[in-house]
Amino acid sequence: MDFKVGICGVGRSAQEFHIPLMKKVGKFQIVAVCDTIPSRRRMADREYHTIAFSDYRHFLDTDI
Repeated sequence: MDFKVGICGVGRSAQEFHIPLMKKVGKFQIVAVCDTIPSRRRMADREYHTIAFSDYRHFLDTDI
């Protein structure tokens, strides 16, 4: 069973540590991300096929 995960902030720490670790473990599915920087949201959408939010309040309102 995969754990559905939402990540708030997909900057360097997320890209170099958190996301690779989740991929290595293999039991996580990234379903949503939130970041204020548009290029990071586009990258997350392209790389992980997620819903991307710019506002953390909308991110938290989702039913992940």
